[in-house]
Amino acid sequence: MIFVLIELLLRFMKKNFKYALFGFAALFYFSCASQPVVETGLPESLKKNGMVSSSTYQANIITGASSCNEAIPKADPILREKTYNLLTLEPFIPRFLTDIGKKQLRDLIKENGKIIRCGKQSNSEYYVVFHVTKPGLRTYLQQIR
Repeated sequence: MIFVLIELLLRFMKKNFKYALFGFAALFYFSCASQPVVETGLPESLKKNGMVSSSTYQANIITGASSCNEAIPKADPILREKTYNLLTLEPFIPRFLTDIGKKQLRDLIKENGKIIRCGKQSNSEYYVVFHVTKPGLRTYLQQIR
């Protein structure tokens, strides 16, 4: 289809250069505008929620925002709560934590948790990745009661 249009424009260009140039510009615009925009989104390595190594626990969310600067403060408290909830569901942590164990878990997230990445997911959505990093984290979590 495009080749037929180009051939017609070339024939027309011999007669009237100005209109043919306009035609090429219009053809280029519409052929480029019709291509879908590919969003990369969250890389595969950051899609996982849970232990990513013996010293790192990861959580992520997608939040509505107009920029990363707006997404980060919006996502921070949500990610801290999500991380706490995910950690309490891990099989290596006791199901029924004492109040002291819950406080230790919240303190761990508060002191060692930070947002490591923010990126555009779509026009008004950003993904935010949160890590809790501590040497020997898995062992520390297993000892919480």
